[in-house]
Amino acid sequence: MPHAGETPLLRPVPWFLATAPSPGSEMVERTAVTTLLDRCVDTHHVAMLSAPSGFGKTVAVSQWAARRARATPGSVAWVTLTERLTDVADVLRATLTALEGAARQRDDEAMLRALSAVYRSPTYDAAIAATAALASGVPVTLIIDDFHHARDTLAGAGLNSYVEHCPQWLRLVLLTTDTVGPELTRLRIHGRMAVITAKELAMTAEEVGTAAALLGRPVDAREAQTMLATTGGWPAAVRMQLLSGQDSPAFDADTDLTEYIRSAVLARLRPDLAEFVLSTTVTPRVDGALLAALWGRPDHAALISECASSGLFIERFGSPAGAVYQWHSMFATHCQSILRAQDPRRWRMLNEVVAQELQGRYPLQAVSHAILAEDAPLTTQILTDRWLELLLQSNAEALDRACIAAMSALGEHPELLMIRACCRDIAGDTTGARHLLARAKVLDPGQTMSPRMDFIAALTEVLVSNDHEAMTKAASCAEAWLDDRTVVGASVYPCALFLLGWANSRLRRAERGSAQLESAVHECTAAGMAELAERARQALTFAAAQSGDFDRALAVLRRGGITADTAPALWLTHDGDGIERFAEGWVHFWRAEVDAARDAFLEVGAGAGSGYPDIARAMLAFAAAAVGDRDSLDRAESALGRIADTDTHGVPWTSYRLTARARLAEARGEPSRALELAAQLVGRSHVPMMSALASGISCRLGDTDLARALARAATDPQAQPYSRVYGHLTVALLDTDHDELERALALGAEQRILLPFAEYPDTACLNLLIAHRNRTAHGRFLDDALVVTSRAGQRRERQGPAPLTPREVEVLTYLRTPMTAEEIAVRLSVSVNTLKTHQRAIYRKLGVANRREAVHAAGRLPILQPQNE
Repeated sequence: MPHAGETPLLRPVPWFLATAPSPGSEMVERTAVTTLLDRCVDTHHVAMLSAPSGFGKTVAVSQWAARRARATPGSVAWVTLTERLTDVADVLRATLTALEGAARQRDDEAMLRALSAVYRSPTYDAAIAATAALASGVPVTLIIDDFHHARDTLAGAGLNSYVEHCPQWLRLVLLTTDTVGPELTRLRIHGRMAVITAKELAMTAEEVGTAAALLGRPVDAREAQTMLATTGGWPAAVRMQLLSGQDSPAFDADTDLTEYIRSAVLARLRPDLAEFVLSTTVTPRVDGALLAALWGRPDHAALISECASSGLFIERFGSPAGAVYQWHSMFATHCQSILRAQDPRRWRMLNEVVAQELQGRYPLQAVSHAILAEDAPLTTQILTDRWLELLLQSNAEALDRACIAAMSALGEHPELLMIRACCRDIAGDTTGARHLLARAKVLDPGQTMSPRMDFIAALTEVLVSNDHEAMTKAASCAEAWLDDRTVVGASVYPCALFLLGWANSRLRRAERGSAQLESAVHECTAAGMAELAERARQALTFAAAQSGDFDRALAVLRRGGITADTAPALWLTHDGDGIERFAEGWVHFWRAEVDAARDAFLEVGAGAGSGYPDIARAMLAFAAAAVGDRDSLDRAESALGRIADTDTHGVPWTSYRLTARARLAEARGEPSRALELAAQLVGRSHVPMMSALASGISCRLGDTDLARALARAATDPQAQPYSRVYGHLTVALLDTDHDELERALALGAEQRILLPFAEYPDTACLNLLIAHRNRTAHGRFLDDALVVTSRAGQRRERQGPAPLTPREVEVLTYLRTPMTAEEIAVRLSVSVNTLKTHQRAIYRKLGVANRREAVHAAGRLPILQPQNE
């Protein structure tokens, strides 16, 4: 199967789309076609039945499938595509659903387990690879009816690829109204595909006679031959002529089908049955509830059964849960034309009935019928009631199309423009999203917003805005409406909780975000939104980790939750892949398990998307610097180039990049560069964690004023616990302040926040901790801090000192002369402060405390030793 641009959602399709229609007893047994199909399937990988609508493809193949399934249960799987089930993701999940059904029929537990694993594939390509690797003990034939709905996705080369990736034990039977084009020549030349056309599907005179007898309208051989000549053996035309009676007008190539069905088919039915047909063909697929709503009388079940048994153009899909009936598309289309011309008011009323009935189960189909009903308020109401659920459960593209169709037919509406803005933003079209939002705001500038519109506008701003303050204001506005059920309906409430929880975690209001996401998990589960419940659970792992509640984050991770039908697709433009692995890495990092953190960030940073992968790329720099090996630093440096260079969706990417580059510069022995970058964080809002990490850089490099300023920002009472631990420890080391150290220990003890101590692997930190041993209320945690500090120091010793930069070699050369610091600074054209920064870096790398020791150590450096001529 071909590559998809984004990871699809892999969840089963509705049961009736993965169920073969029941062959009607009134249908002619197409023995010649089924024999030909046997031969094609046994000798080719693909059999394509290509013929116009009404040539009996579904009937013939359902007869063949029933016979095969009786002989070998579980050897046939059936899929019906629709106008809303068309792309590669849909074809894949429909295929998996059908294969599951076949596996259950043959009690194949191994296959069911394997299919369950495919559903949990993290990416589309992984799912394709897993499908191709499936093994089956028996050959299985997958029948895909109405394959023409996937023409845009699987045309030509797409179908070639689809066939190439199918397992060898799987045969394909494709039913389509499309012609077989030259792009499929390769499959045919290599014997991979057989084609059955209208010529082979046309009825014989004998079959015409059998069909007439089954319908209780027998004809003799001459009449059958005449009928064959006038219809060309087209099964639909044969059936219509038989249903219309002997005195009906002749059927030929120039016959107006709509008029023929009206005058020669419907007019021959009992008036109540004809009215029933016109009433129920307004939608192609009906079940008991929809039939009752459309007909409004208690005899709907008897009438639909009569339609099926009398040979009208309808197929029945049965299951223990009930039956679903599907009108033949050609017949339904012409009946709809008849009703629309005959009684426009009734046409609109029946479409409104369908829209009302389907809005809770199939909202997008309901929107289509509301548009046909020309009911703008109902169309808008369905979309605004269900938009957030559709948007967040991987139907953003279809939702966008529905809004476009609604506005094309019924005019622009601010709420629909806002919904479209969200759809475009989810798809990554941020420019289009902002234009749509701007149009919504100016469409009716004098109009007072209704509460519902205000709520939708706030959620749209949350999704589309890149400004922290604007997002914060919009999230607070949306939260204010949450308890008003006239504004936030039952299906919207769980979705809104998730979206606001997601937003608040992005805005670094992690405790609020965690609480909302926890509620979203329960509310979505109760509402049957399994995919969104799982998405909320995943987001909760990061929100809890980000808030500093590491134990809770790990508990949510252990809770798991992904099953075959709940594995959510990526929300690519906002989150990216790897949220749970990233949360794991985050906890590892702040607990000073830096090797595990580095591995997690490397894995997530290699993934798709710009959310968690980008944060992982930034965090990789800090983990790599803590690990210290050259390969990790090089990979971190490379990863930084992939991070967004502007702040988006409340995330300060510029501050992340800035701090990460400063940390790498420090690790590579470039103190001036590191301090120059760190200084740019001073005064920035909403970045306490970056301030904390940069305070460590500044403190280690000896810029006490900068370290103090950054530590002050990190210890803000609203900052995360780990940021405050780092900030308090920095101040404690700057001032040898035991009170500040105790604050760091008190904050860090509960969640074992040890990274800040590992960041100061020197005697100053060790001595301060040892001196504090008898003053603390957190002795066990202090011991842990001593251990990680010592281990970090040992790691640094094993790696050896960082090499001196060319500038530091130059400074050290002058330090060996009698020149004063001021004279050296003048000679190098730098300030005295910059010179002192270089001196501190040289002392740290050489492991010395002053200039005299540095001069002595310099004599042992190969680069500074005199060279023999």
